Amino acid sequence: MENNFEEFENVKPLTRRNLLPWWIKTFCWIFMVAAVAATIVGVLSFFNIMLSLDIYGYNAANGPVYLAISLCIYWFNGVTAFLLWTEHKEAVTVAKINAYFGILLCIISIIISFTTGHVMLRLELILLGIFLSKLNQIEYDWYNAD
Repeated sequence: MENNFEEFENVKPLTRRNLLPWWIKTFCWIFMVAAVAATIVGVLSFFNIMLSLDIYGYNAANGPVYLAISLCIYWFNGVTAFLLWTEHKEAVTVAKINAYFGILLCIISIIISFTTGHVMLRLELILLGIFLSKLNQIEYDWYNAD
């Protein structure tokens, strides 16, 4: 008798990382490296060595409050990227919180730019919206993958 089940025997299990498109995988590595680099910039700032650290319109050179905000954003993005890359079950929830938080911070920086008289639109809003949309698409499969 011939075995007609070969196609089912060679099926690879679905991993959560395979649910992520190439561009999210790329950004995971970028943000993990950026979180380490931001930490180095934060340490150097204690020695009065100021390097440019800018994200979502918040520039660390504008003062210690902006430095703290920038560092927190980079660290949160780095942790989120690490959770996605290591396929933690809660990663999509954390990533969605991160995306909403990023959108909120971008909107706040746009409002702040209006008050200073120099209008700055944040293109990150587009990327964050696409990221959030993709997370919504893969959320069910992410939670059900083993």
